Amino acid sequence: DFEQLVAWQRAGLLDIRWVNHSYHHQLSRDSSGRYHFLTDPSVDFVAEVLDLEVLLLEQGVLWSPLFRFPGLTHDERTLAELADLGLFALDANGWVAKGEPIADDTVVLLHGNGNEHVGVTMFLDWVEARDAELAGGDLELVDPIDTLPRGGQGDLPSFAPCAP
Repeated sequence: DFEQLVAWQRAGLLDIRWVNHSYHHQLSRDSSGRYHFLTDPSVDFVAEVLDLEVLLLEQGVLWSPLFRFPGLTHDERTLAELADLGLFALDANGWVAKGEPIADDTVVLLHGNGNEHVGVTMFLDWVEARDAELAGGDLELVDPIDTLPRGGQGDLPSFAPCAP
């Protein structure tokens, strides 16, 4: 699937904003059943980020400065390590398949990999119901890069979605 996405992007059929999501997508549960994902102390967080960056570079793919934590789970340590790597956490407050509503300023989370078919269907229905608002410019879907903080010295540099 990954190779197909890269091929479609290279052919100009998709414009993909690649976001790091970790190499192994560690999933560990404590004795109470709570998932810790990358916050588990046994996880080498930096390796999880950098190993995926290496894999993407080997495929000729450049990633954005965004990182989406598995399970949207992070703590002070992982956020600090992420900042040290020069990346920004992309959190979501509209996980559609979990019933979180889409509203103004919502960052929507969808798993378009077949893992959450119901969420994708709900999102597409939401978009279709607002087709006129989107077409008329009354409603806008924005790239998450546009939500990053801007420094005092001008805008962040541009990031190519894919290597030439």
